[in-house]
Amino acid sequence: MRIDFTKYDRLIHSADGRVVKTKIALFRALISLLEEKDFKYITVTDLCKAAMINRKTFYVHYGLTRELYDDMMHWIACWILDEIVSEKIFTEDRFDSYAYVMFLFHTVEDNKKETDILFPYLRSGGFQGVLGVETGRLAFRFMRKFPKRYHQQLYPMTTVFVLNGLMTCFMDWIELGRQFPVEELAELSREMYTVPLGNILSGAQTDTDIQEVQ
Repeated sequence: MRIDFTKYDRLIHSADGRVVKTKIALFRALISLLEEKDFKYITVTDLCKAAMINRKTFYVHYGLTRELYDDMMHWIACWILDEIVSEKIFTEDRFDSYAYVMFLFHTVEDNKKETDILFPYLRSGGFQGVLGVETGRLAFRFMRKFPKRYHQQLYPMTTVFVLNGLMTCFMDWIELGRQFPVEELAELSREMYTVPLGNILSGAQTDTDIQEVQ
């Protein structure tokens, strides 16, 4: 699964082709520069040269290099969620934890150069926070579509807990040297994804169910 920066316009809701083209060029320039040096040493001049744009164009879109970095992390989080929804790994009534782990694995393998460069940054709490926010927004989108299906407090919290938790487990697996096959990790994720969690994410456990238990 190749990371497709050309989806930027759809995921960030921008219809201006010039904006999309410039930001994609800056994303690619940033990744290229991160291969050479740490983010804190990358300057606006470096980015403009690599993206073949002038400084004025850069400042039309971003005030600081950090804003570009944050925008790219946000885009990657949106792309992951968009893909698992379109692949029906995560829908309004089911979540396939095994398929989610395998999706992450194939994304890393198919984008090995980029993910090797970005891994320390994706591993950071900043990216996990962005992914959590966007996962929560996706959960609320499902809840608005089916307002009576889900437990109003548990569903969004569980969605973030499961998707971010499995992302962390997957990154731990990589960082620790892939000591066992990814299929085993995916199977373990299925075992961790217990019946109570499954009930909440499928909408089988509603506010009424919780009240009856109490």
